[in-house]
Amino acid sequence: IRRHVGAGRLWAACIHLVHQYSLSLPLISRCCGPEAAMVVFRKSLRHVAKSGEVWCEGARIFLNPTSHLFHLENAAKCLNFALFFTPQYGDSIIEVSLEEELHNRHCES
Repeated sequence: IRRHVGAGRLWAACIHLVHQYSLSLPLISRCCGPEAAMVVFRKSLRHVAKSGEVWCEGARIFLNPTSHLFHLENAAKCLNFALFFTPQYGDSIIEVSLEEELHNRHCES
C-alpha cells in the first residue's frame, strides 16, 4: 500500500483482511476486527475516496451485526457511494439491493 497508495483495490483488500481476521482468530482480535478495519477504512478514504471497492468494504464493516459499529443507515450510505463511483459494476447494485432487504427485515421486527 505504501508503494501504490492510490490503488483502491489494495486498500479494499487490506480492509477486508483486517476485518475478517477477527472472525477466525480470536487471539488476533486486538489488532484486527471491525474497529481496526474502520481505522484502515478511514485512512484509505484520504487516498482513494472515489474507490467503489473501498466503499463496499466500509459497508461490510457497518453490516457486521457482532460489532458495535453495526449501523444500517451508514452501510446504505457507503453502498450508495460505491454505486455512484463505480456504476459499471453490477456487484454494487446487488449489494445495495441486499442491504435494502436487510433494512426492511430489521424494521419489520
